[in-house]
Amino acid sequence: MRRIATRLTMALLFVVVTISTLFIVVGIRIVSDRVAAEERSTLAADTLVVTEGYRSRADQIFDIVRLSANRFYLRDALSMDRPQDAVPELTRIWQAERLDFLTVTDASGVTLLRVTDPWSKGDDRSGDALVASVLDQRRPLVGTTVFDAEAISVECFRRSPAACAITGMPDGSGMVLMAAAPIFGDGDEQIGILLGGVLVNGAGDLAEALWSNLPDRADLGSSASGSVTIYQGAAVVATDRATGRALSGTVGDAVGEIRDMVIGTGSAWVGTTELGGERYLSRFEPISDPAGRVIGMIQVGLADRPYREVQMRTMATFLGIVLGGAILVLLLSLLVARGISRPIKRLVAAAASISGGDLDSRTEVGSPAELARLSESFNVMAESIQERDRRIAEFAAGRIKESERLAVVGQMAAGVAHELNNPLQGIVAYSQLLLEDLPAEDGRRAKVKIITEQADRCAGIIRALLDFSRPQPPATRRVDVNQVVDETVSLLAARDLFRSIRVVRDMTPRLGEAMADPAQLQQVLVNLMVNAAEAMDGGGTMTVSTRPGPAEVVVSVADTGPGISPENLERIFDPFFSTKEATHGTGLGLAISHGIIRSHHGSLVAVSEPGRGAVFEIHLPFVD
Repeated sequence: MRRIATRLTMALLFVVVTISTLFIVVGIRIVSDRVAAEERSTLAADTLVVTEGYRSRADQIFDIVRLSANRFYLRDALSMDRPQDAVPELTRIWQAERLDFLTVTDASGVTLLRVTDPWSKGDDRSGDALVASVLDQRRPLVGTTVFDAEAISVECFRRSPAACAITGMPDGSGMVLMAAAPIFGDGDEQIGILLGGVLVNGAGDLAEALWSNLPDRADLGSSASGSVTIYQGAAVVATDRATGRALSGTVGDAVGEIRDMVIGTGSAWVGTTELGGERYLSRFEPISDPAGRVIGMIQVGLADRPYREVQMRTMATFLGIVLGGAILVLLLSLLVARGISRPIKRLVAAAASISGGDLDSRTEVGSPAELARLSESFNVMAESIQERDRRIAEFAAGRIKESERLAVVGQMAAGVAHELNNPLQGIVAYSQLLLEDLPAEDGRRAKVKIITEQADRCAGIIRALLDFSRPQPPATRRVDVNQVVDETVSLLAARDLFRSIRVVRDMTPRLGEAMADPAQLQQVLVNLMVNAAEAMDGGGTMTVSTRPGPAEVVVSVADTGPGISPENLERIFDPFFSTKEATHGTGLGLAISHGIIRSHHGSLVAVSEPGRGAVFEIHLPFVD
């Protein structure tokens, strides 16, 4: 009895553990995916802020240089060949807009004035790609370009000369965010170019400004505000102050591989990198010069640790909820299991009593409702079994009495038939001789003929009765069933009964052999075919077919007669049962045929519906 409660408890435990495990696995996956998606979404937003900030600074420099190039004081100073007159106003703009350099050239690109060093002039700037484009297109342009070490030392930005020399590149070159605008005279003649910009490399003012635009994420920790790093090639040339402290001037080999991908394809790269020993989810955006060549990268990074901490806290909370719920459900399940197991134990005990023969045993009707209905059904079943057992006992007693009576009648009938057979044979013989002796015109021949026919009929009934009471064992051998069927059909086809009947043979070639007594098998086939012909009353179609079964040979005899009613179909193989007239048949043919096929370890089956004919099938096992 304890096994029921134990198994039910184990089943509930298995369900709870399985569902809890599934929830944990799926929950962890969902939390991880959501945190990763949030981290990538945040990185995409930060990248947009940084790149837009970079473009905004470029647009600001572009507007400063473009508007300054159109000012009258600069145009007048160049027209009168007195560029020094523009120095005070250009110096004010240079300082107010925090530019690193502001330079004026003539119409051919030769330097006329540097705000950072008004007396430094004469060098040719037409070799710069941006300056050359402005000279050619006669319109303002802005972009990021690379200055070599000489250009940086000549411009000598607003920073100290020592600071200008520290660009982070071994060759002293550096990236410059620069704008150039043409200066036109009174007759729309280009009389000069104004250059202005900021150095990207070095102290990191631009990177710090871009970083300051990022949203504050204090709820995730100080390291969750992101990082901004600018690369020239694979070298770090500018970064925000926090990231600069973490970098300490070192760059991993992985950045070189990223640079090759970004510069090689000109497209962004997103992935995990290490910065100062900490993992970052980073996005590298290419920086191109005016000619479209990728010269550097902007890296926007998010420290992975704050998001992993959020993920771990979320998963810990989720696990606590799931495990707490699982324990609560398990406790409730144990209570439910006990409530279910007790009525089941009572049902098991009652079922054991009934199986032991105590048909008066009943079970109590309790709760829950489903088990109460089950208990009621069990009690009804027990009463039905008790009633059926009583009826079976009464029926069995009646059948035993009937069988004993039939056995006595059969023995007596067999003895009587044996005793009647000899004198009846004498009657048949002498009536035949008397019929032969009477002339054809003698009126007594008709009466003698009736005596002969009825005596023959009596002899046939006695032979059938003897065959049924003392069946002969079959002399089985390997038999070609198709051949026996074919011979039987040919034998009966010439009889008057079959002349108006269409006989169809549908035999499967190479059917195989069965172990059978060919004479007894033919006897069964003759009986079935004669019955079919008589059922069709001299007209119709009889189909004789053979086919292989799973492990047997099937011989079928089908007719198009009126069929057999369901109540007669149940008794069709009973001895002395017949649906024919009293003068036709003894009711022993199908009983004898059924016994013959059963002695061959086969079966004889009848299938019929009223008005649709009948089908009799012989099933004989194949030869092993």
